[in-house]
Amino acid sequence: MNSVKVSFVVRKSKTKANGKAPIYLRINVEEERKEISTKKDVEPAKWCTTKQRVKGSTPNVKSINNHLQQLVRKALDAETELLREGSEVTANALKAKLVGTNEPKVELVDFFGNHINKMEELIGNGYAENTHKRYSTCLKHIEPATF
Repeated sequence: MNSVKVSFVVRKSKTKANGKAPIYLRINVEEERKEISTKKDVEPAKWCTTKQRVKGSTPNVKSINNHLQQLVRKALDAETELLREGSEVTANALKAKLVGTNEPKVELVDFFGNHINKMEELIGNGYAENTHKRYSTCLKHIEPATF
């Protein structure tokens, strides 16, 4: 079983004009590392590297720290989900789960073909036969253009 470590890092090199630097979620699985932006910024002086949280107790600080804790939970839930699916737990797989890039994508031609098939069943009940014929012709022109 792969060892998963979730941590946060402040990118001081990407400090913005307002003096705040972005916080990144870092996922380590064995030798593999991936980083995801948390969409949160912090003044580098207010970042506690040992606790991996923002120092302070203002509502904004509490909000950022709660957001970071939720990201840790989501990462660990993603690991559990991968294990339950029988998939290999890698940093790439965890990142894909967290950012949603592992969702199956429906190709335009497939979607359009399914729509035409449903339309064929509804000829005379909401769709005319000529409409179905035009859509089918359109699909015939689109298919060769797709890869």
